[in-house]
Amino acid sequence: MYLPFPAASAADFQTFGRAIGISGASVTIPHKVSMLDYVDEADPVARRIGAINTISVEDRRWIGANTDAGGFLEPLRDCMALAGVRAAVLGAGGAARAVTVALASSGCSTRLHARNREQARQVAALASIEVGPWPPEPGSWDLLVNCTPIGMHPRVDETPIPADQITGRCVYDLVYNPPGTRLLREAAAVGCQTIGGLEMLAAQARDQFQRWTGRTPRAGVMREAALTRFAEFARNENHVVR
Repeated sequence: MYLPFPAASAADFQTFGRAIGISGASVTIPHKVSMLDYVDEADPVARRIGAINTISVEDRRWIGANTDAGGFLEPLRDCMALAGVRAAVLGAGGAARAVTVALASSGCSTRLHARNREQARQVAALASIEVGPWPPEPGSWDLLVNCTPIGMHPRVDETPIPADQITGRCVYDLVYNPPGTRLLREAAAVGCQTIGGLEMLAAQARDQFQRWTGRTPRAGVMREAALTRFAEFARNENHVVR
């Protein structure tokens, strides 16, 4: 059974998870970075990124991993060739850590943009990239990646970038609830290619499922499950799938 468990902190979830004997878990904002300190072991990718989004339990040992980087790149590579692309990453949380490492490793010229400059410098150092101004200057990027929660339910009318400053080729918004954010709508309106967070969510979920079960899910099943959950959420956000 796969159920949501809101946690006050990483320590809170560790106490709860060990007490009930979980066999695995997904980790989401705001606990991706802090949860790294509460696993028994972490794989090299998670260590480099400095954040985890996946916990597997082996012989009662919690193993941390990060499937965000691979899940992020999968739909992006179907959209554009990455070598030499100028990328602007918005945010400095756990998702931004995975995205900056993934982009820098793919040959992109990447800059990180966040309101908190000190936090931005810490995350940028992971991939040896530059820190740029907030928001990024118009004309300075080909690919824009939103790793902030701006535009997420319930604040769906917000956007990290004004419409008149969307000047690149592709906008990738990691927000997946709602699937079509204001940022994506305004980017499409000015002719940008767009990728929604649902695509990354489904891609990284396939990897998580394989880690937990050793089996490969059929094509499309994760995306279908997410869309079903969004429809249920729209009717009743407290609905729990059983």
